[in-house]
Amino acid sequence: MPRQKTMASIETRIKQAEDAVVKAKGKYDGALSRLEALMKEKEHIQDLEMVALFKKSGKSFDAVKRYLNDSSRS
Repeated sequence: MPRQKTMASIETRIKQAEDAVVKAKGKYDGALSRLEALMKEKEHIQDLEMVALFKKSGKSFDAVKRYLNDSSRS
């Protein structure tokens, strides 16, 4: 016959499981923050590249705006 678990042992295991969840959530939150920062940094670099390409093109702002608006419709 299997041993009967005591309430104290179950509560101890519950506490350990809760601690593990808190620790995992902390790691998740940290990883998510790093991911968001990297994505923001990537977007900033893309913005700079877009401005550089715009300046290099020699096109007017209105011409580029019109092109982008026309391209989004297709």
